[in-house]
Amino acid sequence: MHVAELWRYPVKSMAGERLREVRLTPLGLEGDRVVHVEGARGRVVTARTHPKLLGHHAVLGAQGEPLVDGRAWTDPSVTADIERIVGAGARLVRDDGVGRFDILPLLIATDGAIAAFGYDGRRLRPNLVIGGVRGLDERTWEGKGLRIGDVLIALADLRGRCVMTTFDPDTLAQDHGVLRSIVDRFDGRLALNATVVRAGRVGEGDRVDLVEASVRSTRSHPASRDEEALQTVAVHLDEVQEGLGRPFLIENPSTYVAFRTSTMTKLEFLNEPVHRTGRQLLCDVSNVYPNAYNDHLVRGSILVLLLTRGPGVFSVDYLIERLTVSRRRSRRVQQPDIHRHGAIGTHDGS
Repeated sequence: MHVAELWRYPVKSMAGERLREVRLTPLGLEGDRVVHVEGARGRVVTARTHPKLLGHHAVLGAQGEPLVDGRAWTDPSVTADIERIVGAGARLVRDDGVGRFDILPLLIATDGAIAAFGYDGRRLRPNLVIGGVRGLDERTWEGKGLRIGDVLIALADLRGRCVMTTFDPDTLAQDHGVLRSIVDRFDGRLALNATVVRAGRVGEGDRVDLVEASVRSTRSHPASRDEEALQTVAVHLDEVQEGLGRPFLIENPSTYVAFRTSTMTKLEFLNEPVHRTGRQLLCDVSNVYPNAYNDHLVRGSILVLLLTRGPGVFSVDYLIERLTVSRRRSRRVQQPDIHRHGAIGTHDGS
């Protein structure tokens, strides 16, 4: 199998651009869907309700900013076009967060399924089209993965299709029979939702291998402390945050191995997600110990440094265990002032 096509849509719900090569990041294709349309009341507007948006063509400019029909996306004439379609007060908004995607950051289609579909594959708005795939084999790929050189992609599930497939990519003429066909022949689902597990560059013609074993889009294995790992952590934190709909705390991990490729210290790596996601720090003493020991640090100094970062949280289970062990040794231990969920002091994580 090989990469047959690469597609990026710098402005959500507008026509996109075909690429020869692109970098895949934890947030999908670099520059994909970084701008969207909002109505006068601040709600996201898509081509599902305003299909004329599909008639505008967006590409990523040399400076990394989207161009709409050759104009900067911030150009007043672009805003005027958007208002004519959506209504007065509509505008384009920049959004680089994970919430800009309807489901997952990537959509993977295959040439075999597109051939069976029988219509222009652009109606499916894929990011990657994989060539050399027999018929509807993609329907057996859920939970598996794709390896493209150093890049690893996790395939989640088949995408349920919507009314956007009914619009011709060139003329915008609507054919409701397209969606009926998808429902009748493919149970309403075509192409695969996916995430990037390991980032890197991909290009048309690159070899693609199907990874039969289940691929999870998390780093449960040791990883070097670098920008790629940091971005992955931040993205997943944002995903959980949005799913819960409430603030939560980040626990400091324990570290038992070191990588020569690491570009930042443990404290720097722990500090960055706090800044990037706006979360507070959960300090698990049981994780502080191995970190301090492996770094040949005085345990007290690293613990003090973590505590002075602001209101934090200790692991209640660990504290109770330590208190029990100490009492068994007949040592006098002062009972810390803790709540059942481990909070020392105050925080806004309730």
